[in-house]
This record gives sequence, C-alpha cells and structure tokens, in this order.
Amino acid sequence: MSPSEDRFGSRRVRAFMRNRLAVVGLVYLILIVVCAAFAPLLFSRKPSELDVSNRFAGPFSHGHLLGADSLGRDLLTQVVYAARVSLLAGFGSVALALCVAVPVGLVAGYYGRWIEAVVMRAADLLLAIPPLILVFAVAGILGASLRNAVIALSVYFAPLFIRLVVTEVRRLRDGQLVESARAVGSTDRFIMVRHVLPNIASPLIVQASLSTGVAIIAEASLSYLGLGVRPPTPTWGVMVRTAFDFIQRDAWAVVVPSVAMAFTVLAFNFVGDGLRDALNRPES
Repeated sequence: MSPSEDRFGSRRVRAFMRNRLAVVGLVYLILIVVCAAFAPLLFSRKPSELDVSNRFAGPFSHGHLLGADSLGRDLLTQVVYAARVSLLAGFGSVALALCVAVPVGLVAGYYGRWIEAVVMRAADLLLAIPPLILVFAVAGILGASLRNAVIALSVYFAPLFIRLVVTEVRRLRDGQLVESARAVGSTDRFIMVRHVLPNIASPLIVQASLSTGVAIIAEASLSYLGLGVRPPTPTWGVMVRTAFDFIQRDAWAVVVPSVAMAFTVLAFNFVGDGLRDALNRPES
C-alpha cells in the first residue's frame, strides 16, 4: 500500500472515529459479539436451566441479575445465548445474499444488454412482492429452522444487493479506469475483480451493515411466529413469544429481549451511518 493510500485510509478511520454514535455502536457490537461467543465461559447457568422456585423473579433478586421468566430461567443468560442465534442469522443471511448478488450483479452490470435486462427484471419481480410475505412464504415452505430462516432472509436481501451492484458497476464500466485496463489488454474477469469490485465495496459495506440490523428484526419476527428457530433454542423472538403469554403478570420478561434487540439494531444503524460518512469522503 502506498503512503498516499495509507493516509487516505487513516483519514477514513479518523472520520469514522469522529462520529461518536458510530463509535458507541461499534463498541456495543464488539461487546455483544464477544459475550455471545464466550457465553459458556461467562455464565455458569445454561439458558434452559430451570429455577421453578423463583419463577417471575424480578431484577437483582434470587441470584438473577435481570430476573427470571415464567419457568425460572435466567433472563440474562437467555438474552446473551439468544444473541448468538440472532447475530448468526443477521450475519449469515446478509453474507449469503452477498455471495449471490455480487457475482451476478458484476456480470450483469459489466456486460449489460440482455444479461442486465434479465437480471434486473428478476430482481424487480422479487422486490415487487411485499417483504414480509416473501420471507414468510419461503420460511413456511422450507420449514422452521435457523438454516431455513437464513435462506429465507437472503432471498429478500439478494435482489436489493443485485440492484446496488448493477447500478454501481454500470457507473464504472464506461469510465476511464475500465477503459484504461481494456487498452492494456486486461481480461474482463481481471477488470471486474481487480478494478470494479474494489470500487463498489464502500456502498456494499454500508448497505450490508444496515441490512444486518433489518435481518435481526426479521429473524425475531419469524421465530415469534414459529417460522424460525423454535424453543428450547433461545432467540430474542422466541423469548418475546414465550413471555408474551404472561405479559400482564411479568412484562419485564418481554422488555429485556426487546431492548437487547432494539439496541443491537440501533448499533448497526449507527455503524452503517458512520461507515457511509467515512467511506464517501473525497480523497483530496
């Protein structure tokens, strides 16, 4: 990497760090990812461990920092273990969608003509279907599981990323950079991978960050309706659904996973905004 590129990268990092909300969101995400990854080491209780004598225990009571649910299960342990599934669903669905959208969008946007027309019309067809109906239909057909929930969500995100990739590639394909690469005899594959893809990475990173938060909410909705992960595996959607039956007696058990989910989605949005501002800064 040249000194100028390094300085440009440093300016981007400093620009991101100046956005306090983005930094707070990043710190929160790092914290929750670490806690979720090392949950078995951090908590002596299992998420399914029952403490029937302390059902509906409130916060800071009977050894339960955030209280216990209707079966006496520790809410803090559950919410951290649930983060593992929710984050996996969020990251997994976005990653799978990108694995499909990037190569398809690169080829369609670079070559244009009938290839672009077919790909864009297919994307438009999927986007014409209301998102909730599309995700619920795919999840219902495939069956309730984390893997199928990830696939269902990726079906929704893939056309969004395809449209973004095609639009960005279309902007670059007739530009000076691509024309220069063609003039020196570079192959189309080399141009797409070496010159086009790095120049569309910034909007993809920003969109992926924002989409991950949406995916977490969507996975929780699927689990709440029984189309995603099912009990006893803890997810934030499952926790809300289980606690909802006792909401008049213990509303706190609904609040805990809902707040955890809201803060996580908000953190992804803050990070996405910070990345957008930092990556869109001009080089000069």
